[in-house]
Amino acid sequence: MDRELEYPYRLRFSYALLGVFFFGAAALLFLDKAAGPPRGLIIDYVIRLDPDGAKVFYCCAAVLSFGIVLFGLGLFILGFINPHSVRISAEGITAPKNVLASEPVWISFEDIQRVQRRKKGRHQSIVIAYRGDKLVLSRTMFPDNIAYETFIRALMEAMQERNPNIRYGYRQFV
Repeated sequence: MDRELEYPYRLRFSYALLGVFFFGAAALLFLDKAAGPPRGLIIDYVIRLDPDGAKVFYCCAAVLSFGIVLFGLGLFILGFINPHSVRISAEGITAPKNVLASEPVWISFEDIQRVQRRKKGRHQSIVIAYRGDKLVLSRTMFPDNIAYETFIRALMEAMQERNPNIRYGYRQFV
């Protein structure tokens, strides 16, 4: 591989904002239900709650929804403070271990034992097994589908040059 490729690798802010909006609206709805006139709650005709139990249920659901909103806002802010990228060089790849990782992990092409492409529904990812560990790179974290496919193609070409015995697999889950 003659040149180095680098792509931003981060949570799409539109997804984070959509989640924050959805769970924020749900939290407000649950708080409204909890503050409203006392009524019981029946869930699928199996669970029956009296008015006090229904109020506790709605308050717990509101707290859980607000917690998810705070987590989403934290991820949103973390994306600005600590931007990640994936990079392929002549010797290996550099990528974050996960969304919350502060430092990226560097993997030499010689250390890679297996590369597996996974698809489940619309979600796609690539799993790179190395030195008894694995790195999972999600398609949704790349800027677009072209960047994802280009990254995979460049990774496979570089690995074939360095390690011709590498195993490459494709799994599709329904």
